[in-house]
Amino acid sequence: MAPRQLTIRIDSAGLTALAAAGQQVALIKSSTNSAYAVIWQAVSPVGTIVIGWDGGYQVYESTTPIQPEARIRYGSTAVAVTGYTYPFAGGQFGAGTPGLGPSEVGIRNNDPQVIMAGVAMFTGGLGQAATVNDQSATGPLDAQAVLSGEVSVSTVSELVLVFPASGVATGTVLERSWLSQATRAAVVLGQPLPVDLSTVTSQTVSYDDHANRFVPGPA
Repeated sequence: MAPRQLTIRIDSAGLTALAAAGQQVALIKSSTNSAYAVIWQAVSPVGTIVIGWDGGYQVYESTTPIQPEARIRYGSTAVAVTGYTYPFAGGQFGAGTPGLGPSEVGIRNNDPQVIMAGVAMFTGGLGQAATVNDQSATGPLDAQAVLSGEVSVSTVSELVLVFPASGVATGTVLERSWLSQATRAAVVLGQPLPVDLSTVTSQTVSYDDHANRFVPGPA
């Protein structure tokens, strides 16, 4: 894939507003259509945030339950290539086998010894590496419960949701319905801006401190 870059501009008034509310810049780059979304990147606000990525996929295994406000923490990981399914056995991922579509990555749970909530299963999904202002930052794109013997499939996407938020971190699990409800429990979410990078390699957005949301284009 061609490298992608998202530039986020926040002026001084916006920085003041976000600091007063204790909010970060949150991004979801969901790879799977499910009831839950996962924060891919949570970034402290600065005047210019440049996020870049170029493939960098990885499959992961975790024993973090998929529930609202949980934070996914990786156990085992492995570099992943789209079109392949990666078996997990003996506490680690093996070599992938082809057979999926060009935008899909699979995980096969061949390890009945991994127990979560009293059941032979784990949380699995796809992660992606990025750079945030030239600093490496890796985060999960999705999270799926994978029972022993099952295969999960993640479908990658270049649609990014950008929004201000508090009470979240990289890897925080959200109910997808929360993205339209603004406030839920200890989490406060601004209105997400969809940014489509499927047909372009770069986009710029800016923060509107009057509406407390991100809008297309430079400030």
